[in-house]
Amino acid sequence: MLNDLCVAVFTDVHGNGFAIDAVLSDLGRWSPDIVVNLRDQLWGQADPMRAYDLLAEMNAPSVRGNNDERLMMQDAQLDTTVRPLRSWLVEQLPCGVPAYLAALPT
Repeated sequence: MLNDLCVAVFTDVHGNGFAIDAVLSDLGRWSPDIVVNLRDQLWGQADPMRAYDLLAEMNAPSVRGNNDERLMMQDAQLDTTVRPLRSWLVEQLPCGVPAYLAALPT
């Protein structure tokens, strides 16, 4: 029955591994039937590698957001104000992240 379905939704995590840790700790008491991960997963500075690892472990259905697409771009395609963050994120995250994000539906 639909009204008995418990859904947990992650969205706009923006690379915040600390926040994901806190939410996952709380999810244990709810035992959701499904967890979904919506957009803007890694574009941020609060422990993006941990965020990537935790999101990968969840193996939840995911979609790509506009900020995720920035990681798939080259510097020349980006505004100069965001290039330093993209460069730093590329150094922090595994080399396969752009391909992983590109494979996600929008």
